[in-house]
Amino acid sequence: MLGNKWSTAVRVNEAVASRAPEESSEIEVVRIAELRAKAARYRQLAESLFDPGMVAVVLTCARELETEAASLETALAGRR
Repeated sequence: MLGNKWSTAVRVNEAVASRAPEESSEIEVVRIAELRAKAARYRQLAESLFDPGMVAVVLTCARELETEAASLETALAGRR
């Protein structure tokens, strides 16, 4: 999963770098919303699982997505 996450982040960063500042900000805002929505779906999934080990894994994934979203928000705020 980690490799996929980073390759997605690289593609997003490359796409953002090639756009005008206003457009790249909009793209990042959408990406942040997507990450937070995906994290919410992971947490919802975790609530439906019975295996504590799987719950922990899914919640870890949700936290990683939230951390990535927070990092993007911080970077975006620093450029404004």
